[in-house]
Amino acid sequence: MIIASIAMEELALSHILNAEGEKLQYILGTLPGTEPCACPHEVLSINKSVTALLEAVTQNQMLLKNKLERALEACPHPCPPPCKPEPGPHPAPPPCKPEPGPHPCPPPCRPEPGPHPAPPPCRPEPGPHPAPPPCRPESGSHPCPPPCRPEPGPHPALPPCRPEPGPHPCPPPCRPEPGPHPALPPCKPEPGPHPCPPPCNPEACFKSALQLEGQRRDLLWKQGYCLPWRPLMRRGAELRWNEQNPGHIFLNPGKAYVVQYTLNISTAYPAEEAGTIILKQAPCGAFMEILPLYFKTECRENWPQTLHYAAMLYPCMGRSSEAELCLVLKSPNSLYVEQAIMNIIEL
Repeated sequence: MIIASIAMEELALSHILNAEGEKLQYILGTLPGTEPCACPHEVLSINKSVTALLEAVTQNQMLLKNKLERALEACPHPCPPPCKPEPGPHPAPPPCKPEPGPHPCPPPCRPEPGPHPAPPPCRPEPGPHPAPPPCRPESGSHPCPPPCRPEPGPHPALPPCRPEPGPHPCPPPCRPEPGPHPALPPCKPEPGPHPCPPPCNPEACFKSALQLEGQRRDLLWKQGYCLPWRPLMRRGAELRWNEQNPGHIFLNPGKAYVVQYTLNISTAYPAEEAGTIILKQAPCGAFMEILPLYFKTECRENWPQTLHYAAMLYPCMGRSSEAELCLVLKSPNSLYVEQAIMNIIEL
């Protein structure tokens, strides 16, 4: 699961870089059907924002690389496949022969050439064989002394051990001093209010994320209307969605986010027309301005067309209230949205 999440983040970063490239092409007028629409000062400003984005992506790449290395270290290494012998007969290696010349050690013995008959089996000699006599110890002195034997007669019991009279080296036990002993006063807390520490909020340890999908399939999306959503996954407290206003997503304007969505659209009538999908924010200026998605419908009826978009939302200073986001269609004709997915991740 960790490696799959790293792959999803890499995919999101690729969409972000693609969107930045298209933004530069739009400003410079290299996209088909566009013309240069910015002065040199604006081009330098946009170039500066793209450079800041690339630095952020590079830092994120370093974090993902470190995470991937830790995940691969925790994974067990696969066992290598067993070696398989090559097919065919394998000749036996020739015997080793010592090199000619003087050897400090004598050369090993070599068997004489020719067949060597096996030695005959051992046969017992004919005749009776007497049993060997039992072993007897030799007479004379023995290095080991004989075992001790108790002396005959009654043996009186030993008297019990008694301590010797006189001073003992051990000190006597401690005795409390005579007299009343006052009880210790109870501990009293220091004066002043002591605030309790706030409880740990597990959601504050994670970045906020929200995943949405289209409210239903084959939804008719009209000009100037927001696309309605329904939630798939939500984490954290910085992103919010409610049923009363399904086309709007509520964000904290003091945070930075990555927004990525994918739409499968088709036209009701076969026509080739250009349109725009705007990621509208309210209040205006809560985040830095981002480019819309420009598309062109193909001249095929009920033929789905897939649109991808990714952008970075950078907060503007001086905003403290809650901000809203929504997708708005700017097109001469309405579209049918067969499927829609949106991901918003806090940076």
